[in-house]
Amino acid sequence: MKYILALCCPDPANPCKHIGAVYYMLGDRFSEDPCVLFQLRGRLKEEIIAKLRNIRKPIGFPSIQGGLFDLKKLGSA
Repeated sequence: MKYILALCCPDPANPCKHIGAVYYMLGDRFSEDPCVLFQLRGRLKEEIIAKLRNIRKPIGFPSIQGGLFDLKKLGSA
């Protein structure tokens, strides 16, 4: 997504002081809560966290008892 910033400002600087002030305020807000960026994109913090938790679910491993790592079977061999 690309944003075009345009003002009817007589200031010849690019970005002008008004856009600079907006950038400064956005940066300050993002420092307080980085999830604001997701909100600006239409996502909720809880939704993002739920999806991350779903992605990071642990992979199933064989059980310790009765499986690959059964100590009783290893000791009797």
